[in-house]
Amino acid sequence: MRLRQKVLLVAGLMTFLCGMGCTSSTSGPNWPAPIPASGKVTYQGKPFENGTVIFIPDGSTKGKGGSALTNASGDYKAQSIWSGKETKEGLIPGKYKVAFSRFIKPDGSVWVAAPNSAEGPASVGAREELPLELSDPGQSEHIIEVDSGKSTFNFDL
Repeated sequence: MRLRQKVLLVAGLMTFLCGMGCTSSTSGPNWPAPIPASGKVTYQGKPFENGTVIFIPDGSTKGKGGSALTNASGDYKAQSIWSGKETKEGLIPGKYKVAFSRFIKPDGSVWVAAPNSAEGPASVGAREELPLELSDPGQSEHIIEVDSGKSTFNFDL
């Protein structure tokens, strides 16, 4: 049951972030311009490869948040969720709660979403690798503040 709850939590969060408040305006939302935000994530001393970093607006921060995928070195570049399916590089200035996710298949390999596929991690029996204090935005203690003076955020999990 715990696996199912985690899968539903992450799926629900991504649906929320991707779909909330979409606008039909062709000019897009009236939010501040995103600031490039990047960094490196390590988990248990190793690069957090093929992981997801999720940025949830905190307090009065505008926008829908953002996300990033990590590469083989654990490096990431954040993308803001903008209008509809549009994304913009960086994050809107403000505070964000940060959560992390990586799904592991039964054979021990990392599940990676295929481009343009509706197939999710549950369809291949993958489970969340990280504990709830890292993967659940409600429990995460990682908070960052994006502004023009700071745009690099490293995380050692």
